[in-house]
Amino acid sequence: MIPPWSTQDKSLQLVQHRHDGGIASGLDVAQQETLLNSTKTQATLLRLQRAQFEHAMAALIGTPASSFAVPVKPLALAPPAVPIGVPSDVLERRPDVAQAERLMAAENAQIGVAKALIIQESASRAVADFEASDIGSSSAPSTGFWAMGANVAETVLSGGRRRAQVDFARSAYGASVASYRQTVLHRVSAG
Repeated sequence: MIPPWSTQDKSLQLVQHRHDGGIASGLDVAQQETLLNSTKTQATLLRLQRAQFEHAMAALIGTPASSFAVPVKPLALAPPAVPIGVPSDVLERRPDVAQAERLMAAENAQIGVAKALIIQESASRAVADFEASDIGSSSAPSTGFWAMGANVAETVLSGGRRRAQVDFARSAYGASVASYRQTVLHRVSAG
């Protein structure tokens, strides 16, 4: 059986040759040695853990641990085949994709809120103008004119602010759509 660190032994030899040739630094050699020693330590710990599990199984079935062994066989490393017709709702159930979708829907709703504020403000201005015209008719005509003029000026000045809020909501929605697309495409490409 080939030891699991044989490729790292070869990598260490390659890095040492590169160091000897002046291409790699001593730090590269030290990092490769550390990686090799770490892998050897992990392999030793896994062998000990396997032996403990074998001894526990031997105790469970009532045989001496020295005569019990589980044959070692390599893992099948082939990834499972993903069917071509996997429905998109499998992707939509992922928490990160669902979160991005909900954020996109919330940003879309904010566009409606900003537009509704414009309509509400226009309606309240119309009511205020109507009431001012009633007050103006009972008092001096110039009072109603000035009250209506102030309302019109305020509507014009705040209209830009409301439109800017709608534009801001649209840009936030565009950003959330881009984030959603990126999340979905990342998950599709990652498999």
